[in-house]
Amino acid sequence: MLSLLFSLMQPTYAQDSIAITDIRSSTSETGEFYTIYRMNIETHLKLGLDPAAYDVMTSDNVIPAMKRLKTELKCFNADCDIELARQLGAKYVLTSEHSFYNQNNQHYLTLKVHDVETNRFIATQKFDYEKESEAININPYQIVMSLNDLVPKEHVDLTPKKMTFPKIPAPPLPKAKDVKNVLVASAIVAPVIYLFVDNFSNIAGKY
Repeated sequence: MLSLLFSLMQPTYAQDSIAITDIRSSTSETGEFYTIYRMNIETHLKLGLDPAAYDVMTSDNVIPAMKRLKTELKCFNADCDIELARQLGAKYVLTSEHSFYNQNNQHYLTLKVHDVETNRFIATQKFDYEKESEAININPYQIVMSLNDLVPKEHVDLTPKKMTFPKIPAPPLPKAKDVKNVLVASAIVAPVIYLFVDNFSNIAGKY
């Protein structure tokens, strides 16, 4: 009951949806690589972002819808990601761009977040690594921090507040004079009650 009352007392906020687009790469990767990569990004966002403020759209729903919209809108370049996310009803979109340079045998991955409604750039995070498989284990912690910073401060603190109750003053102690009067009255009334009860018992016993 208390948890229900506490939940009713909390202000309500509309969740902002975040769409994660398919990774764009200069090299051809396997479908399994892309799937594991997206699942890793989704997991970090779901665990790190304020769950009351953000809803991470799963790739199971986003990727098929984006492929369909790309065909319908005839939009296939990187600039279309924001429009595609807008069509899906998302507030933010996270894009990933991967490239590989043979000269130094290095992989480069850049994550970016844009506000879909205003096209405003929100945050970015860059990674470089030697092994291609390392991309599936990256942690977009800077992206998470930047998005959480957008949440109003009064909303971030979700710890239950200590409930306080008004103090009820204790009744005043009886005065010595009042106690004396009660004792005297008891001494007078008690024998009368005893005699009445005793006589009533004797009368009842005759019948």
